[in-house]
Amino acid sequence: MEFLGDMKIRKFIYLVFLLFFTLPFIYGGCTVYFSSGNYPEKKPENDQPPAEIAGGPQQAFINPDNAEKLAAGALLASLNNAAPQCGDQDQSTDFKSSGAFRPLRLTQALGDSLRSIKFSVPPLALDNESVQTEIGDFRGNCGGALSYALWLNSFTGVFSGDLSYNDYCDNGVVFNGDADVEGSYDLDASVYLSAYFYLEHFGDGTIALDAEISIDFSDSPTLVTFNGLATHAASGQRHRLNSYSLNIFELSGYREIEVFGSYFHPDHGHVNISTPEPFIVHHEDQWPTSGKLVITGDQNTRAELETLAFGLYVIETDADGNGATDQISEIRDWSVLGIDMPICP
Repeated sequence: MEFLGDMKIRKFIYLVFLLFFTLPFIYGGCTVYFSSGNYPEKKPENDQPPAEIAGGPQQAFINPDNAEKLAAGALLASLNNAAPQCGDQDQSTDFKSSGAFRPLRLTQALGDSLRSIKFSVPPLALDNESVQTEIGDFRGNCGGALSYALWLNSFTGVFSGDLSYNDYCDNGVVFNGDADVEGSYDLDASVYLSAYFYLEHFGDGTIALDAEISIDFSDSPTLVTFNGLATHAASGQRHRLNSYSLNIFELSGYREIEVFGSYFHPDHGHVNISTPEPFIVHHEDQWPTSGKLVITGDQNTRAELETLAFGLYVIETDADGNGATDQISEIRDWSVLGIDMPICP
């Protein structure tokens, strides 16, 4: 009996040592995956932002003093430019050309530039190692250039690659930076189904965007999702986008846009976003002609941005969380949404 007891102890010790040495390989110690195709994987690891930038527990307490800034950040994903400078420049034109509804314009430009890259008719894929490469460059529709190198697995339809934008201009939006991209491609229809862009210090000189942006082209509405940081060069402030998403319905002559997710302002905290009425943006316009955005913060405080006719908007604020409007802002022009206008001499 004593011998059997010793055997059980030895077996237990052996099992403990076995688990100790093998556990890192069976749970979280290393990751091994196999990729069909010979193109490189394109999903860089980004450093996690500080807790106060990531949103953390700090919710914004919405009041009439900060409602417009929070609503502007929530609607524009904080991709609008800094306050205009004093001088003789046409400030309204500057904002309409470079700051207009940037989440839509930027993702539209990224998606359109990718879909402008055409793969040749894929060769017959005899095995999962068949890879097609496309390398080239082209100009934006209003200037600048995009250089690209894409790899398509002709067996699975998975693609990845590198995109380099140099003063690339798309319908008045100009940006620079490199992007890694990966996604899926319909080999039969020769169309992109989805794309995941990984951006680092991507922007126009006034704003740098470090983000992951996914676009689902496969169905209507087109779903766009942001996660990342927008850093303003002038102030150094970083605004966090967390599951910031757009539903984009393409209709005849215009788009309907729903916005939802979470937005973090470094001075005030984060708010949750919804659109009880979608924004209507006509193809020839820079700003929406109708729509409502609602942001909610700490203790049920909220603000509602309502689009009016003729490029105007108004903001209603509930600063005590009782569901009733406490203050209605003056009627404002879209071109100065969320901007502190400078006092010029």
